Amino acid sequence: MTFHVTNCQIAGKSRQLVLSLSLLSCLFGSLGVSILPSTAQAASEEDNWARTVSRVADSVVSLQLSQLRNFDDNEQGGSSATGFVVDAERGIILTNRHVVGSGPIRISATFQNQERVDAVPLYRDPIHDFGFIRYKPADLKYATPESLQLRPEKVSTGMNIRVIGSDGGEQLSILPGTIARLDREVPSYGRYGYNDFNTFYLQAASGTSGGSSGSPVIDLDGDVVALNAAANTKTASSFFLPLARIQYALKKLQANEPIDRGGFETLFEHQPFRELRRLGLDEDTESLVRATNYGTTGMLTVEQVITGGIADGLLQPGDILVSIDKAMVTDFLSLETLLDASIEQTLEVELIRQGERTTSRVSVVDLNALAPHKFLELGDTILQNMSIQHARAMNLPRKGVIVMRPGYALTSANVPQGALITELEDMPIEDIDGFLAALNQSRNKDKKRVRYIVPGREFSSELAQIQIDTHWFGQRACTRVDDVRFWDCSVVTLAEPEPDSSKQLVSVPNYKDALLDKVAPAMVHVDFDIPYSVDNVYARHFKGVGIVIDKQAGLVAVDRNTVPIALGDVELTFFGSLVVPATVVFLHPRHNVALVQYDASLLADAQFDALTLSELETELPQNLTMVGYRADGTFRRHAIDDISHLTIGFSAPGLPRFQQASLDVYGVPNVPPSLGGPLVDENGDVHAVYMSFAYEKDRQISQREWAMPAAVIRESLRMYRSQQPYYSLDAHLSYQPLSLARQYGLPDSWLLRYNELPSEMRRVLSVSRQLPDTDAAEKLRSGDVLLAIDGELVSELFVAETLSQRSELELTILRAGKVIQVLLKPSMLDTRGTQRIVSWAGATFENVFSDIAYQKSVSFPGVYIADTEDGSPALWDSLYRNRFVVAVDGSPVNDLDDFLTLVSQREQDQITRLTVVSMSGRKQIVTVQPEYNFWPTFEVSQSPETGWQRIEHGVVTPQ
Repeated sequence: MTFHVTNCQIAGKSRQLVLSLSLLSCLFGSLGVSILPSTAQAASEEDNWARTVSRVADSVVSLQLSQLRNFDDNEQGGSSATGFVVDAERGIILTNRHVVGSGPIRISATFQNQERVDAVPLYRDPIHDFGFIRYKPADLKYATPESLQLRPEKVSTGMNIRVIGSDGGEQLSILPGTIARLDREVPSYGRYGYNDFNTFYLQAASGTSGGSSGSPVIDLDGDVVALNAAANTKTASSFFLPLARIQYALKKLQANEPIDRGGFETLFEHQPFRELRRLGLDEDTESLVRATNYGTTGMLTVEQVITGGIADGLLQPGDILVSIDKAMVTDFLSLETLLDASIEQTLEVELIRQGERTTSRVSVVDLNALAPHKFLELGDTILQNMSIQHARAMNLPRKGVIVMRPGYALTSANVPQGALITELEDMPIEDIDGFLAALNQSRNKDKKRVRYIVPGREFSSELAQIQIDTHWFGQRACTRVDDVRFWDCSVVTLAEPEPDSSKQLVSVPNYKDALLDKVAPAMVHVDFDIPYSVDNVYARHFKGVGIVIDKQAGLVAVDRNTVPIALGDVELTFFGSLVVPATVVFLHPRHNVALVQYDASLLADAQFDALTLSELETELPQNLTMVGYRADGTFRRHAIDDISHLTIGFSAPGLPRFQQASLDVYGVPNVPPSLGGPLVDENGDVHAVYMSFAYEKDRQISQREWAMPAAVIRESLRMYRSQQPYYSLDAHLSYQPLSLARQYGLPDSWLLRYNELPSEMRRVLSVSRQLPDTDAAEKLRSGDVLLAIDGELVSELFVAETLSQRSELELTILRAGKVIQVLLKPSMLDTRGTQRIVSWAGATFENVFSDIAYQKSVSFPGVYIADTEDGSPALWDSLYRNRFVVAVDGSPVNDLDDFLTLVSQREQDQITRLTVVSMSGRKQIVTVQPEYNFWPTFEVSQSPETGWQRIEHGVVTPQ
């Protein structure tokens, strides 16, 4: 054969011939032979995809969402996802159910041209992972989205697809993939998670991630063939929900008809024929099924029957479903189509059970009616009726109420999230209405007994005592209303408990030990619960031990790692059995000491004495005993055979909060485990108190125990009794060796005075830094050596502090080799702690507290943002904690009064411009749109007459 090659170029290099693909194509092309796929064809397909994606993208939206309350399968907080327009005329967007959730929610949809519109939930499927939301088409001024067409019949194995969505939170991501399976089992989110059932999923090799939920899965024509729902990041697999029932629901919505969703309250599973034979499938039935449904690979079996449900006792796990009302049903779509059309009907179900034919008559329930649609808000505790998902996971009847958020009341009682409350004061609980009725019926006490079941321990129940507080929070019930912004909420009025006329038994135990008999009765267990986070407190519930130091006044000293702030509820347990309330009356601004006060008349007849704080200022006695209060309420004495002096001090925490200032304390080794307790001599006098100190290390809260000298507690008691403020020297002091002071030019006369001190006290105090906007900032310098206060030599931190408790001081300072006198006015700090907070737009504000300047060396006017609630307008609009608001719409803010006056004038959704300053001094404008239905404006404050009270401000704007 002879080849005639014309117009074909051969590229050569040295003696090697390199035949390019183009040359080969030219050679064989002259013979009419093609050896490679057409590059032009591949390019053409890519161009087609580009055009399709460009057209479809205009109908894909990025969703910003805030779940406003814990409800059913969603937790309160913000997230992002994807949706796409399926009816542009009506403004209907399709997304996942786990995106829109079934609780109250705020939604905005952003189109590709950056136009943003608000949306509201329209429908959530009770079983499958899809839902619809709606926006007002008239709100779009420039975007012109098209309705994407749902085409479930087009999907097939091997199909090339594109997933278009907000993958990873991006505005738009386009991920290619190939459909690998049409019959994958539903993804599992854990036994107690929200799990889809009674459907197949599609599987594809397409590595989607967070934010792409709700994305359309399209073919080359731009038709939607599936709904993206989940992904396995380890295998780069994506899982898509089929569209058949979604298409059915959409048509119902478009026709303004109810979306009927029927079921047997039963989970079915598709099993292959090889497994069905093991369950008892006969050959005749298999042959009939294969002949009737060409290509089918199996049949449906009963996987789980919801306990107490409509089919309980009628269907059994392992049953093979043959037909319903004489119609053969072997796949999920046929099953659901039939049940959706048969609500409240009783159908004859033919089954194969253990190899035998049997029939059952089963009623069809309305699945939409079974979905929870109401929650009870008791403060920040959220309760809802048990859902079919809870019943499935716990394998229990749908009776009782689920703790969706334990909140203040239930967390303090150790009732966890997800618990099922079955009884209140021994009364069975069926639902929320029954819970409220039982709550109001039992009026004889503040605390109520509840019996509950914890997920994972369904075969046993637990008992707790809860107290519903009305002075911290409000109570209300909310019912879902679709296609509107807000749920229908109404205030719940709780019956006031009847006064308890019975007197608690006061019985002081005998410990059969002279020292314990004297000390132990004056030791109390302290429980402290905090309703709102202020002063950057790191937890909400604390336990510790305190000692009675004034029985007549009812004063108990406790560490500030048990009572860190003033805002909260204190309970004291005396003698292991008598519980009395108390109030925080003193918080030392610098030291780990708090004083709480109880009604002394409640223990007037109790035969015990307050503990005496030692007046000794010299060395500790050689023989000391620690009396430890153990977690079980018992006491243990422990001889202290070694004790050491040490100075503790900590770096400033990331968030300004109380931490012990530099101080000389005692280290006590080999102490048996306990909550703490006093170190006493043989007479029972207290020389120190072993207590817990909290501090931040490596961005984590750490806790250590040291013994606080009795002198610090005694000074705290003196300040409280005299109602004197704490005078702050407004400078950080640290120990330096005496030799350094000599290098700085310390005169001999002062050196001789220091040499007269005990050897362990021959040191000097040096100024490391001063607090801003204080007299010390102007008159002291870093490196100054503090020699004396009002003429009295100082070489100890606590001595310098006690000598500073005056309104004006004369300091003797060594500076630049010279001894000088400085007149200083210390700052006055309140020892009551934060007494007031304001909540607005879901953020908590407080007046600037002293730890900010002390730890961060900054001073700003305005109010401090102490906390922001998940799902709140504040977080939606990026108003973050640990910042200062110095102006509202340009008007200056100096304190809470200014702030409350200005924000109370703002209508719902009115853009409010806050001038915010960070800890670094950076200023910015944050715009916030308040919402008062779920985030009302209120303040919580304390007064001597009424104690802590919550006061509502403004009127909730109607829907």
